[in-house]
Amino acid sequence: MLAASIAKIGDVLGYLATDFAKRPQAHQSRSAYRNVPYTLAKAQPNGVMVRTVNDTVLVKAIANAKGGKKLAAQLESIGATVTGMYGVMVSAAVPVSVMAKVAALSTLNYADAEYGPVNSVGRTEDYGEQSMNSDRARHDYAVDGTGVTVGVISDSYGKKSAPFTTPAQDIANGDLPASPNVVKDYTGTGTDEGRAMMQIVHDVAPGANEAFYTADVSEADFAAGIITLAKPVASGGAGAKVVVDDVFYFDEPYFQDGVVAQAVDTVYNTYGTSYFSSAGNFARSSYESNFSAVSATPAVLGAGVYHDFDPSAATSVYQQITIPSGSTVRLSMQWDAPYASASSNAGGSASPTNSVGLYLMNSAQTALLTSSTTSRVGGDAYQLLGYTNSTGAAITAYVAIKTLAGANPGYIKYNCYNATINTFATNSPASFGHSNATHAVGVGAAEYTSTPAFGVSPAVKESFTSAGGTGFRFNANGTPKAVPEVRAQPSVTGPDGAATSFFSSQLIYDAQFHFYGTSAAAPHVAAVAALMLQSRPALSNAQIYSTLQSTASDMGPAGFDAETGYGFVQADKALAAVSGSNISGNVYRDLNKNGIKDGSDTNVVGQSVFFDSNNNGLLDSGSGTVSGTPSLAIPDAAATYSIPSRVSTSLNTNYGGRVTGVTVSLTATHPFASDLGFTLITPSGVRIPLMTVVGNYQGGGTGYNLTFSDAAATSVQSAISAGVLSGTYKPQSKLSTAIGENATGTWQLEGRDYLLNNVGTLNSWSLTLNYADTSIATDGSGNYNFAGVAPSTYFGTYCVRTAALAGFTTTSATDLNVGVFTAYAGTNFAFVQTPLTIASVVLDDGTAQRSMIRSVTLTFNGIVTTVGALAVGVAGTAGTSGTYLAQPGAITSPAAGQTQVKFTWSGAGLSSTSLPDGRYNLTINGNLITDSTGQKLDAANNGTAGSTRSVALHRLYADIDGNAVVNFNDFLGLQNAYNTTAGTPAFVSGFDSNSDNVIDFNDFLALQNNFNKTI
Repeated sequence: MLAASIAKIGDVLGYLATDFAKRPQAHQSRSAYRNVPYTLAKAQPNGVMVRTVNDTVLVKAIANAKGGKKLAAQLESIGATVTGMYGVMVSAAVPVSVMAKVAALSTLNYADAEYGPVNSVGRTEDYGEQSMNSDRARHDYAVDGTGVTVGVISDSYGKKSAPFTTPAQDIANGDLPASPNVVKDYTGTGTDEGRAMMQIVHDVAPGANEAFYTADVSEADFAAGIITLAKPVASGGAGAKVVVDDVFYFDEPYFQDGVVAQAVDTVYNTYGTSYFSSAGNFARSSYESNFSAVSATPAVLGAGVYHDFDPSAATSVYQQITIPSGSTVRLSMQWDAPYASASSNAGGSASPTNSVGLYLMNSAQTALLTSSTTSRVGGDAYQLLGYTNSTGAAITAYVAIKTLAGANPGYIKYNCYNATINTFATNSPASFGHSNATHAVGVGAAEYTSTPAFGVSPAVKESFTSAGGTGFRFNANGTPKAVPEVRAQPSVTGPDGAATSFFSSQLIYDAQFHFYGTSAAAPHVAAVAALMLQSRPALSNAQIYSTLQSTASDMGPAGFDAETGYGFVQADKALAAVSGSNISGNVYRDLNKNGIKDGSDTNVVGQSVFFDSNNNGLLDSGSGTVSGTPSLAIPDAAATYSIPSRVSTSLNTNYGGRVTGVTVSLTATHPFASDLGFTLITPSGVRIPLMTVVGNYQGGGTGYNLTFSDAAATSVQSAISAGVLSGTYKPQSKLSTAIGENATGTWQLEGRDYLLNNVGTLNSWSLTLNYADTSIATDGSGNYNFAGVAPSTYFGTYCVRTAALAGFTTTSATDLNVGVFTAYAGTNFAFVQTPLTIASVVLDDGTAQRSMIRSVTLTFNGIVTTVGALAVGVAGTAGTSGTYLAQPGAITSPAAGQTQVKFTWSGAGLSSTSLPDGRYNLTINGNLITDSTGQKLDAANNGTAGSTRSVALHRLYADIDGNAVVNFNDFLGLQNAYNTTAGTPAFVSGFDSNSDNVIDFNDFLALQNNFNKTI
């Protein structure tokens, strides 16, 4: 009876049931199975992946049409403990003694061993949030995640057997929120990788609430945990609007959305939850191909239809791999058949009608190391095997794939973990499962030190990040897709290498534990989503996804690629896109001064509009240096190298505008070059590491004389490692992070000692800032737009101004109270033109005499560019208007903002270039004189462009005092100037009647002719 039911529970569970039945009754005590590493009779290693809990084995059971709840009840009725349930999938801890009864359950479709999950932790460093500018984003947009709950799913929270810090210590030290909601923790011993992820979330979004749910119980419980975390609190959930995990199960489907992926899509659609998942750390360690059928009879494996790995005309049913010493290789294979568990959970009934076996042979291909040959007809289309290389040296092994039942598969794929594929490698995508779900954000990794903030541009991906690109061949309900669907995963890349209080390896160079892998990258990105949601709670998850993608910094080809997604996440740009205020408007000339831009007004192109940070009315820019000599002692690190010392000193600046560039210099002493590290802290609290990862150099002199500049050619790490302690170097993180800070404030320099023994001293330091008011130029239509203005950066209230044009005044400066995601459209500036008016009218040489009028000089309050001839009309009955014309000469500038034109006369009857005797009206026609903008002269000074002005004047030769009569006083004047020439002190040009530059007898006769004459 048992043998007939084995197909329903698979080879592994079937072996356990059979083995138990064979044991003598006296040895069938349940305690005999406590923590036993069960193995297959025909091959040892596959059992290393079976999960035991005391005397029970964890089982994944799939219900038939009767449903998951009925199956769970039946399992409990035979002594199993249900550990999780999602749809038709039930996970349970089953005593080996009742395993045979599992196979006979009427509600069971099939069951298999619950293989352990895998977390996406990789190698192991720090400053992840600086790399994506999330510290700056928190300040600029005044957010910290408050009001948002982030759900974290991983192995465990508080189960690490020998932690460096406990959860309580992390809370007390500020590394975790005050009251994390541990919804469900693992019951056994764990690594607390989940707590490390929560520390990262807390670093980036320190105000966010956090909830934890273990994924290590079972795949079904994992899916259920996703729902529980996202479900509103009022409905019994944790209310997480953001959920992040770093776990996958080996048997999650490649070509179809499994139960975990379906749960991801459910919370996205039902609760609006944003879901982030680590992409995995297996690069392209995957093989996939159309199944190339060949009949063969390899040794040991026997006759059958095998896959031919060799794409050439030759045939090879084996593929060579190398397994490192001490490594456990895992091969997870799937083929193009639907998953029964996924299909039935989504309301379908499709399942495999064929089965494919997976084999691992020794180097001589003469012995089977292990295999996975469970019949998958009617179940899930996968095989999973494992083998531990305990030989003490790397070994060569061979993979074979064989059709076991039904038709040959059309397509096959296997992921190879902890081994290298040597022959016929396709280097295919290794990312799979729920991180590729339609509504998940798969996250790749880039070491924080290899990002633009740390001087590497573009960011460089971690080599281990699992590539995306596997095509989905089935809908969730198991129906085939017309063509494989390739999803854009991973979606984005985040930083890894962040320091935690306990997790992963403690690095000697800075005495901190560093967390590497896509497991560390995913919580960084998820926490940015929390900041975005606090800033704008109405954001949809679709908007969060698209914003993170569109604001990411490209790492590879432009746009999306299958290894880095849309690029490296930039928190400040993402917040700017969803939260920043947009201040926009137009700058125009209000020619008719009606306060409205209408058809007669013109745009001002290329005009500066700026934030007047110190309200001085000027577009400030410049450079300044402040310095201090603190002679500050830097204490030795604490008794264990895990606790660096920390001291700081400050400098105050008072410059107008915003920071546009930073340089830092310092002098310090310490016997060992690699002990000290320094960090610049901006007035807003942003930390910029100057040198923290200092290398392994231990010797050198005692003095540091360092200048840090982004423009330097050499990094400080390489210099210190080489023992060079002086010069100008690139800092560890870019100083350009401070660009945009208010140039006025308190700047701190923090000194740290990382290693035991010896103390140091910070002797002096200086800070050089380049600064300028933030400005923008108007476009071809006179428009400007400050998009994504960060309100906190600009301190909430500030003036927006525009520089004045010559000859114009502007509307007054605009004080704005800037709010988050508020638009200030129509912040316009009207240039009201200063009227072009006449400052003075000066006849001839400017004296009071009217004996000669050879010219008239007009001075204008403005810059005149066009001047026409003016009319000079004869007053009264002596003549008519227009008898003479005042012809303009050169335009000169007697003073700033003024121009001057000298007019001379043309017309018949002039007396030696002077008007003849008579009374006149000089008509100054404003329409004939314009400025550079085309504005006409307001000659009458009445505010009307083009107005006219009439200047009365007379000319009477020898009337040197201008009283309109020639008398004895005028005669005396001529007598005093007689026989003088031009250029001598006594010469008076008004007596030079014939313009010969000498006062002589001819001029005397002219006076005599006019003596006693009045006009």
